[in-house]
Amino acid sequence: MLFILTALALSISTVVSQDFSTLALEELKDFSKKYFGDNWSDDLSEKALQWMKKTTSEKARLSYKGRRCYPKPRGDMLDEFIKVASKFATPFENQKKKVTTSLGTSANYGCNGIFDKKNPEKDCIIVGCLFSSTN
Repeated sequence: MLFILTALALSISTVVSQDFSTLALEELKDFSKKYFGDNWSDDLSEKALQWMKKTTSEKARLSYKGRRCYPKPRGDMLDEFIKVASKFATPFENQKKKVTTSLGTSANYGCNGIFDKKNPEKDCIIVGCLFSSTN
């Protein structure tokens, strides 16, 4: 799932930073569902994007922001995809524990992401998630 996300990151040309495309956001939604369940909130997803862009303050009970970088494509692209996708599994698992402890198993959440290509040596994927109680 996150492999497609990474593929999109690798294919973006000379853009400094770019919001996730609809396809990349759907892949992130599918990936995060394994950790946080079915209570996806489009509103929290949009707020997460604005929070990462620093145009708004965080307005949720819990938050997660992670940045995973990889060298600009130099070899087998499939290897690059696997490396980046696997880097988000552990942080999401750790965040799942925090969410469950603080908000229970039915918390609302939304995630979003940005492709960051500022560094000439590497590209980065930045993912942010906001969580709130269902009450």
